[in-house]
Amino acid sequence: MDPTYPLVPTLNFFSAFLITIPFIFGISRSWGASIIILAGWTFVVAIVTGVNTVLWADSVENFAPVWCDIGAFSLVCHSRSQSSSIFIHLLASHIQIGSAVGVPACSLMITRRLYI
Repeated sequence: MDPTYPLVPTLNFFSAFLITIPFIFGISRSWGASIIILAGWTFVVAIVTGVNTVLWADSVENFAPVWCDIGAFSLVCHSRSQSSSIFIHLLASHIQIGSAVGVPACSLMITRRLYI
């Protein structure tokens, strides 16, 4: 096991806690939807990363297949029998796709509001 193992999930859960502060103030002061959504996506990604580092700390056994569909990252390698080439298909989960679209969209909304 990695000697720095408890550091990564601890920092992920601590950062998720820190993200809730602007999220709560953003709702109470009506800052704007983009800041609230950005805080929400960042919170979800921090929680998912923290849970992934706890679940798969020293194991690659898939004992939580439902969690893999929700928040894990799967790497599927297919090799051809005739050639030595390996095709790597990256299958992203729903949360990764949502955060890959949601975070840049929120940044665009914040930048547009600052420009206007």
